[in-house]
Amino acid sequence: MKIIKILEILFFCLIMVFNVFSKDISIESVLESYSNIKTFQADFVQKTTIQGFGDDYYEGKVYLIRGEKLMWDYKKPYRQYYLFEKDKMEYYDSSAKQLIRQKISLEDNVVLQIIMDISTIGKNFKIISLDKDRVRLIPKSFINLKYIDLLLGDKFIKKIISEDGAGNITEIIFKNSKINELIEDKVFKPIVPLDTEIFNY
Repeated sequence: MKIIKILEILFFCLIMVFNVFSKDISIESVLESYSNIKTFQADFVQKTTIQGFGDDYYEGKVYLIRGEKLMWDYKKPYRQYYLFEKDKMEYYDSSAKQLIRQKISLEDNVVLQIIMDISTIGKNFKIISLDKDRVRLIPKSFINLKYIDLLLGDKFIKKIISEDGAGNITEIIFKNSKINELIEDKVFKPIVPLDTEIFNY
């Protein structure tokens, strides 16, 4: 069973949201911190525990140009990526040799709303401070997600843990985070093999 992909994109958005230097989390401090972030990139290691199926492990990189583009790029155990832009997304899976291109709408997608307009986080999530290093987000409406826990480091989020409606647990650890450094345009123009089957929706 594959990972719940849409949640992974949300987790990355929350890295941006909670890049604060104080442990006193508030909507105001979140918005102020986020407003200074133009680009973000990091390596990640992900563990997903699926009920009845055991653990799956993944590695890759994430890239963001705020308000414009988001790339969630898996390198291991096989190549796959999600590329989001303002009104479209691509999903490539090398194991299936398929590329899916699809139009998307901000109005119907909580995740994209947060990427494009961070002020919507208070509308969509209840924010609870569990202790000085841990914050919990609880969705205000159903998105097949029970909670997201954020473990805070001195400067960046260290780890994200979430549980979905079926009890599956996802943990993501971020390393080598970089803010406001140049991201080459070719990152957002991935090349897929010629024998890839392409679907446009």
